[in-house]
Amino acid sequence: MSDSSARESATSGFGETFAGWCALVAIVLFYLAMGPGFGFIPPLSPLLSAEDFARHYSERAVAVRIGSVMLMTGAALMFPLFGAMSAAMLRMKGRPLALSATQLGTAIVTFAPLFMSSFFFAAASFR
Repeated sequence: MSDSSARESATSGFGETFAGWCALVAIVLFYLAMGPGFGFIPPLSPLLSAEDFARHYSERAVAVRIGSVMLMTGAALMFPLFGAMSAAMLRMKGRPLALSATQLGTAIVTFAPLFMSSFFFAAASFR
């Protein structure tokens, strides 16, 4: 084993482990943001009027703001996992570069709405 391949495998092991732990923290943050933060767990009754719905979230403005920050942080912590997955795909023999680039691009596009929704919740909580 050459020095460069040994260094690459050692570095990728730490990076992929770090990415896995980041994803685990992100999942916990998603749960905390959606449950105690936004009050999505348990879901609100569909029979609530618009005024009751607005009152529910206006009374929880601080929790919604904290939940928005947790959701943004959780979404950001998923990106190391996407990068590690793309790097692992690049190391596979016989796989084209386009496959890894497509995986990374679709991961970013998939999480963009989640990241943006946290901005919308934060903005609505200041209203």
